[in-house]
This record gives sequence, C-alpha cells and structure tokens, in this order.
Amino acid sequence: MDSESNNFGSSKHRRQQLNKGVEQLKKAIPLSQEDSNKLSQLQTLHYACIYMRKEILISNLKETNMIQKDDLLNNIMQSQHGISDAMHGFIIAVSRSGHLVYVSDNVINYLGHTSIDVLLSADKFCDILHPLDEQSLKRVLESNPKDSDKQFEFYSTWYVSKIRRRVYTRSDTKIKITGHFINNDLFVALCTPMLRIADREFIDHFVSSSQNCFTTVHNLDLRFSEICEKGKNILGYSEMDLQHVSLYDLANFKNLKDLRKNHKSLLSNKSQRGKLEKIEILMKNGTYLNCLVNMHYGPNNYIVCRFQIFK
Repeated sequence: MDSESNNFGSSKHRRQQLNKGVEQLKKAIPLSQEDSNKLSQLQTLHYACIYMRKEILISNLKETNMIQKDDLLNNIMQSQHGISDAMHGFIIAVSRSGHLVYVSDNVINYLGHTSIDVLLSADKFCDILHPLDEQSLKRVLESNPKDSDKQFEFYSTWYVSKIRRRVYTRSDTKIKITGHFINNDLFVALCTPMLRIADREFIDHFVSSSQNCFTTVHNLDLRFSEICEKGKNILGYSEMDLQHVSLYDLANFKNLKDLRKNHKSLLSNKSQRGKLEKIEILMKNGTYLNCLVNMHYGPNNYIVCRFQIFK
C-alpha cells in the first residue's frame, strides 16, 4: 500500500514538473497569449523545436552579415512587426534537411490558416505538398552548393483545408514558389497562391485579400461596366477611360484567339465556375501586364473577371 502511494505521489510530482516546464517554455518562445492558450503540451514542445531550429540558422547568418543583404530574410527578422501588405504572397524558410522553420503571419490571408497552424501541421515541408511535387522540392534541397546564388522556381499544390488536423482533402491550393538559398543553409522563398477555378466564395476571398488581384465587371460582349479601386490603381484607368471599351481592346493581340474561344464557351454553357487563362492587359502607361484571369457568368447577364498579376 505504501509502495502504491509512493508511486502515485511520484507520478503526480512528475506531471507537476512537466506542466511547470511547459509553462516556462511557453514564456520563453514568442507566442501571443491567445496562441499559447490554444497549444497542447505536445504542440508547445513541437513549436519550441521549430523555433530553436530557426534561431540557430538565423544566428549563423547574422555572423556572416547576410541579414542586411537579403530582402526576404529582412522580412523574417522583422516579422514581429508584421509583413508588408504590399507583398504579393507570404514567405517561408526551409532548412536543407527539409524542415519548415518559418511562415510569415500573412499566410492566413491566403490559406485561411495561421502560421502556427501551418508550422505544426507537418514535421517536414514535403508532408503538406502533393506527392507529385515532392521531387521538385527535393531537386531544390539537393541542389549543388555552388548554386547557392541561383534562384529556384517551381509550382506546388498544398493541401490546406484541414491543415491543422493533417488530413489530406481535395481542397488544394496551387502555389508558385520562388526563392534562393542564403549561405547555403536556408532556402527562403516567396509563395504566391495562384488564382484557380474554384467555388465563388473562395475566389471572392482570394481576390479581396490579395494585393495583386482585382475585379472587373463586363457586359456580355465584354465591354467594361465596373472596375474595382485596386484595378484602377494597378492599370491606371478610371471608369471614364473604360467607357465603351472592351476587354478585347486591352488584350494583347496574341491572346485574342484564346479569349474569344473562352468567351464563346462561357456564353454557351453559362458556367458560373468560370474559365481560367493567361492574358496580357494593356495598361494606361502603354505597357502590358501579365495576368491570370478567372471569368465566370453572372446570374444577371453580366460577366465577372478576377485578375491576378502574374510575374
């Protein structure tokens, strides 16, 4: 009986010590009170490991004076102040071993999940990518160290709809990843989610939250009816400038055939899911802007176009 009582007392003491240690750990890593309260003990330990990996990598870069030389890395260092709203996407940092060590806070504007949710969803970056995209990531991480100054670019599909529960679903997001290695240790990249054919609610959220997206409304012959404020700022036109102007008038000549084909198909099928294509749009300054455009048929005999700047 005394032995059982001693074992119970020892177990209780160990639990108390563990709880105390985890609480101290939460105070030592940069977490808001709200985020801290949401994390379980296991998640706290996981996040602490991620944070320490990042700090070790960053401290090595500080010694080589790389912080001031790299814009993306500067954003990581200034992440406590929030990332620039003008940036077209969010930033990630991946170690050579494939561990995701940083995701910028504005990821929630694009994926609907916080940076902590994304970081805790997988041990390695490839765990949240489509299996077919793992080879693209592997080629980057296993690239020759002599190519450390080279810029890498590839497209990947992320499973994000239930990222916190680590459940793969068909709700996927196509993301363009453009980045480079810093000091051959850390792959830092800008991730730009791509406009895609999806449900209307998703597209509305995507366009409204992205600084590089804008919306136009057209009559059935594609003459402009409305353009949002972001569109005016990006293209340089006022609504007066676009009176009696058609999307055909602003599209590059080489895009007219595909635009005409998709326009005709949209009118025939009256598909509210829309058509997606690349297009070059003439801006007021005389230059062309590369875009992706999602066109869908509205219920009141109009066509809505959502544009994403595509560089």
